[in-house]
Amino acid sequence: MKNVIQKLLLSLSLLSNPACFEDAPAGSLAFVTPEEGEQSFSDVNVKIALTDLQLEQNGTHLWLLIDEPCLAIGQEITSSGSRLDLGLHSEISLMLAVGDHTLCAQTSDSGGIIDGPSDTVSFTVKTRAAMGVEILEPLDGSAHGRSVRVELRSTGLSIVPLGPLVDGEGHFFLRIDRECPGPDVKVPRDGATWDLTQGQSSMLLDLDYGWRDICAGIANNHDDVLPGNARVRVLIGY
Repeated sequence: MKNVIQKLLLSLSLLSNPACFEDAPAGSLAFVTPEEGEQSFSDVNVKIALTDLQLEQNGTHLWLLIDEPCLAIGQEITSSGSRLDLGLHSEISLMLAVGDHTLCAQTSDSGGIIDGPSDTVSFTVKTRAAMGVEILEPLDGSAHGRSVRVELRSTGLSIVPLGPLVDGEGHFFLRIDRECPGPDVKVPRDGATWDLTQGQSSMLLDLDYGWRDICAGIANNHDDVLPGNARVRVLIGY
């Protein structure tokens, strides 16, 4: 019912202001995960499907509002702890407190003015997982050509672009053919390290031929390494 009312209000707004037809994004968006009414037993992996919407640095932005109602078209939005500008991404991992939560996804123009479609989802977090990182791809011992895509997933931490230091937020980093650094040190600055400070959860690597070790870790927004890492060994040039 809530989504129906929002869509009705959007239609009335557009009818009363014909210029909106030219300026507002013509597409739609919808939550893929979490699902409505879902009970999560770990951190929440959010995925938003975009239809006929193109995210651009100087164009349409995708926002995620946590435990806040969607804003009306024409309102201004700025980043905060509960209002996340997802940049060019439509996926994010969130660490939320145990209890009931609601998410709203909606778009704005480059100036932060809400101008397009929205969707909401309600769910419950039952427990929160311990902090850590998992390498989804590549599999340990797998063989690849010169390039290999690394896909990562976190638990116990929200993966976000680099910004102010916030407890429970951080980003991934990768180390190639080096030891995984322990907690409470800075992410190494060398040619063997890739710091994924834009909130990425995947990266395409071009590696030298032979057996290569890939370490994935997590760091906070001051680049302090946090507990939890994962490691795989792959054959390049197969």
